[in-house]
Amino acid sequence: MKERKHEDSARGLLRFLPQPRSWKAALLQLPLILALSAGVLVLCVKIAPNQLSYMIEQFTSQPLLLLMNYVPVFVVMVFLASLTGNVFYGAALTELIWGGLSLANRIKCDIRREPLYPRDLKLAREALSVVGSHIDLPMKIIGALVLSIAGLGALGFLLARRSKRPMGLRGPSRWLHVLISGVLAVVLTFTVFYSGSIYTSFTGGHFFHIMGAYNDLGFIYSFCHHITTGNVDKPGHYDKDEAEAWDQAYLGEPSCKPVNVVVLMGETFTDLPDYGMFPYSADEDVIPFYHEMIAREDVISGHLVVGNLGGGTANTEFDMMTGIQWDSLSPGTTVAFRTVDNNIDSIFRLYHSAGYLTSYIHPGNRWFYNRNHVLPRLGAESTIFMEDMEDPDILGGYVADDACADLQIEKLRTDMAGGQLIFNYTTNIQNHMYYDEDKYEPDVYIPPLQCSVELPADTESQLAIYFKGLRDCDASLRKVVSYLEDCGEPILFVFYGDHLPYLGDDGIGYEQLGLTEDVLPYDFSLFEPPYLIWANEEAKEILDWDNAVASLELSDTLSVCFMGAAVTELTGAADSSPWFTFLNQLRRDYPVVWKGEYMDRDGNITTELAAEDQARIDKWRKWSYYRMEDKPIDSYETTE
Repeated sequence: MKERKHEDSARGLLRFLPQPRSWKAALLQLPLILALSAGVLVLCVKIAPNQLSYMIEQFTSQPLLLLMNYVPVFVVMVFLASLTGNVFYGAALTELIWGGLSLANRIKCDIRREPLYPRDLKLAREALSVVGSHIDLPMKIIGALVLSIAGLGALGFLLARRSKRPMGLRGPSRWLHVLISGVLAVVLTFTVFYSGSIYTSFTGGHFFHIMGAYNDLGFIYSFCHHITTGNVDKPGHYDKDEAEAWDQAYLGEPSCKPVNVVVLMGETFTDLPDYGMFPYSADEDVIPFYHEMIAREDVISGHLVVGNLGGGTANTEFDMMTGIQWDSLSPGTTVAFRTVDNNIDSIFRLYHSAGYLTSYIHPGNRWFYNRNHVLPRLGAESTIFMEDMEDPDILGGYVADDACADLQIEKLRTDMAGGQLIFNYTTNIQNHMYYDEDKYEPDVYIPPLQCSVELPADTESQLAIYFKGLRDCDASLRKVVSYLEDCGEPILFVFYGDHLPYLGDDGIGYEQLGLTEDVLPYDFSLFEPPYLIWANEEAKEILDWDNAVASLELSDTLSVCFMGAAVTELTGAADSSPWFTFLNQLRRDYPVVWKGEYMDRDGNITTELAAEDQARIDKWRKWSYYRMEDKPIDSYETTE
């Protein structure tokens, strides 16, 4: 009787375990899924923009990295094989998912020089609408992927027809596997793949340049890591009511001085040619007009400290526009613009409340960084993108800076003709990376590079092409300033670069130039594009320029998140804003806050603050989170 009872119990248990049609199938099922998962991983690595041999080297030297790329494929395949009841159907669908994402990543890297983020899937329709007309698709890879998926599906169909559910699961055990693999996927996503300590433990990942990190760590692992890291981290001891009280402190009505505010951000504009290894004479100056401007006594100039090297334009824009330092809220994760799902207070909204007409121009595709949705959420009343331009002049693969200058001037002329004060923010794009030899057409002249350091041919070529873009940006700067000088309207003008150029993975080009940690003065030395602030004669009189500049106490080196606040102080707009008033007070004591380092007004660097100063930084973080996530903002009419 006891034996029979044990047999009945065993049969009951078996009903909840895999029940394939034969013991042979049972033995083959797991090894087959393991092998097919490995095949899908190899295909995905082959599709990636980096070389297969490099990833093999990464995987063999760091087995955990191989596991982090393999496990998502395996778990998805178990889930789909269980769901369909057919291992080969599961393999085909798994390859469709991971292979398709890998292909999308490769295409995005080609057209945007940036990897695929999970949040990009929200923009799939917009992206697909321009893919066919803007790039050459890798048809061989697409063909191989389609044939492989079709082959797996056909094999699954033929074997299912022959043996009726080969390698499939029966009864409750099938759904048990679906449940277990689904739960496992969720748990791993929010634990192992979320872990920043694991992510940064691998060698080779250049985490300040996200595309380099994707290439070094593998697309699948990187993509899974960013599923959960694209969120805004809530600071410790955050109290919504406390932050709301800070934000609602009444300082009075906006009292802007009646000057127009014009901002131009130059894509990858830097003063790199001024570094000692580039011996350009005055007659051969790469950025002569910029040098003319900063030499003037009526111009404020210096360097901004940004959070990104070789990319991250939208983060620099976000920091300047909002006063929120994105990197401190979500360090090392996705771009700020990808997390803007609701209306956010910004410099646009402050000037709008003071009666200004606000606008934003970027001659790139409107879906880049989701700008067509983000800028209205930040308060820009009108936006202009490349799709709004009629037959724009293309140079270096993007709208030419000269054409962007013409577009900005025409927008300023039109808006100011209505008699309303304006706030305009324009970001140009011509000098966007990469700086490959095929960036410009063969008939475009690229002046040879002058450099005292012997460089590899590819780095020398990159720099020569990058300097070509600097020359054109400098010329467009001259055109804009010339218009502002003669327009007859009071203008406060701000110009700055968004980040230093991409010169190879892991910043190899900077090392070849000798710009290494042991010779650079600060950890953020390669994160310092220049800035200048100038007012035309009409605006100088209204602003009482000399006294306004003196009272501003603007540091030569400044975190970009403080720049917008400084502009609002110059024009008087900050007087009614508790937020921008707080930022202007903080920047006077600590003009640079960067990845756990703080530079005080005397140029001293520290990583530990006095309790009172740390409390101010903590307040900034909490207040930033409130303005980013919890502050209710009413919409007003905007146009794209």
